[in-house]
Amino acid sequence: MTRRLRIASQIVFFTAFVFFFFSFDRQGYAQHIRTQWFLQLNPLVVALASIASRSVVSVMIPGAVTLVIVTLLFGRLFCGFMCPLGAAVDFVDSAVIGKARNFSRRPPRYMRRIKFVLLIALVTLALFGVLFPLFMDPILLITRVMALVVDPLVRMAGMSAKGFPAFLSGQPPHAVTASFPGSIVMIIILAVLFAGGFWDRRFWCQYLCPSGAFFALLSRFPLLRRRSVPEKCNSCGACAGRICPTRAISREDVKITSVAECILCGDCSNIKKGCSVISFGKIDVKEMSGADLERRHLMAGIIGGTVALPIIRATAFDAPGRIELIRPPGAIPEDAFLAKCIACGECMKACPNHALGPCGLSDGLMRLSTPRLRPVTGYCEPSCTACGYVCPTEAIRRVPTDNKPYTKIGTAIVDTSRCIAWRGERRCLACMTQCPYNAITEHPLISGIDSSPSGPVVDKDACTGCGKCEFVCPVSTVPAISVQSYGERRVASGSFITPARKKKIDNIRKEAADGQAGGE
Repeated sequence: MTRRLRIASQIVFFTAFVFFFFSFDRQGYAQHIRTQWFLQLNPLVVALASIASRSVVSVMIPGAVTLVIVTLLFGRLFCGFMCPLGAAVDFVDSAVIGKARNFSRRPPRYMRRIKFVLLIALVTLALFGVLFPLFMDPILLITRVMALVVDPLVRMAGMSAKGFPAFLSGQPPHAVTASFPGSIVMIIILAVLFAGGFWDRRFWCQYLCPSGAFFALLSRFPLLRRRSVPEKCNSCGACAGRICPTRAISREDVKITSVAECILCGDCSNIKKGCSVISFGKIDVKEMSGADLERRHLMAGIIGGTVALPIIRATAFDAPGRIELIRPPGAIPEDAFLAKCIACGECMKACPNHALGPCGLSDGLMRLSTPRLRPVTGYCEPSCTACGYVCPTEAIRRVPTDNKPYTKIGTAIVDTSRCIAWRGERRCLACMTQCPYNAITEHPLISGIDSSPSGPVVDKDACTGCGKCEFVCPVSTVPAISVQSYGERRVASGSFITPARKKKIDNIRKEAADGQAGGE
């Protein structure tokens, strides 16, 4: 009964996760429906983000507190019944990988302590202000896989209007191009997640998942747990062998269950003998054991986090191209952004023009998989504010629609040596005609001579850095106009713009619009 209930629950939660991700995580829905609620459940994420940012991520508190209470009362119910990644692992294991597994290859039990070491290392990094979400949360991982791997592949396969035909013509859809750098990293992680099933069931959950380790520490005295039935149990040890996917049942005494490892899957109670049941009962410490964690593992995690700190913070990898790194509109100042962003990929999925892509290793380890604007693949839609609404940690603030035209994320800069207009090859003002903010005007190449050839000039105050000019630039390979972070305005709280500055920008844009109308 428990096993069937668990499978049904996994199907429901996995379906809900996929449905919310593909149906509502986009402009038009994100502003009204909380599509990111899955990502706001994990108390470990809110704890690490709050520690690293030195502020409480209040938007995640309700879901995190609820899951803490559920775990304290019912044990690792989340891992067995609700986790979308756990469900995906179980589905793939049952259909494919499980058939090739040899139980003689099972890693030793003591290797399950690795997840506790990783957990402590992550906490150590957070204490120093570093949030490193690469292997932090199972929901985060599967969301990132969906955003950077599955969604681009779906679009490429033709579920979007121009997906597969464009790919066949040699022009892959922008969603694929934008996410490609991060997709490679996620494909490697995905391979590790599922390939581990060749060695053991729930390999990720048993050995590597820091969130699983966190829930294990909370699940010390649950009311719902596995219990043996004395009149039916003959201590044969079948349940402790191949039956239990997490090896939570002691081989020495099958009456003892590690509540820290048990995910309440119900496989043991599914044995026809009925010698085990998953049920409520009074706490009996003789039948329960806690997390397999010792002082040396605590020290290993602290040392590991301390050693990793200078490596992650190293700037040698992110020096080139730093000024070209453009964050989404509403992103808070960089240090605070990196302390809150969990690199989930929700904003990249929600972007209607696929303008947001993941940072790669060249942008620095601390920025790995965090969002950046890539105008070469798409531009920031003037009417869109979805990214701030789908961000689960408020690393990207919600930008009011009337403030979007004044939210500056960078400045476009014309490279006159590459611009075909400035080089006098031919008249080209594609960037000016396409600029949604009238931030680009036409200037004669020779001052004082109106009949001379002309070229585009960007007004740094009127420009928001949306990237449409770079996107439409006809210069091949490297566009002649590009957006850089120069002039960006990122605020952690309060208004995005003052009334005086707004009035000044409106006047500049009006004059530019009038000038263009007069020129026509």
